[in-house]
Amino acid sequence: MITEYAAQSALAELRGAAQPVTLGHAVISRGVEEHASFASTGARRLLESVEHFRLVLACEPVAAVRALGMRGLAPAGDGELRDFHARAAQMLAPSLADRNLTADIEAAAALLAAA
Repeated sequence: MITEYAAQSALAELRGAAQPVTLGHAVISRGVEEHASFASTGARRLLESVEHFRLVLACEPVAAVRALGMRGLAPAGDGELRDFHARAAQMLAPSLADRNLTADIEAAAALLAAA
């Protein structure tokens, strides 16, 4: 359940970053100009959003591999889903004990970045 807290925190950050930066207003050059480009702020928010979204996505394979492992199951068939599950199961720690899952989430994020 801790992964849910991490994912929800990242989603909250995404909601905040989704607000248009142009809602801000800046008077610059001592009032000569009333427009300032917020492009750099928008670009920074986009980069931060990518990292938050990667965290949300990484929580999903961690939860799925652990849930399937608890039931002794694997995805049926021989398609991409089964291949991805096999790669994820190899990268993630096999222990299903209650423990810190940070390393698993980081491994899943790396796996998603490589896919």
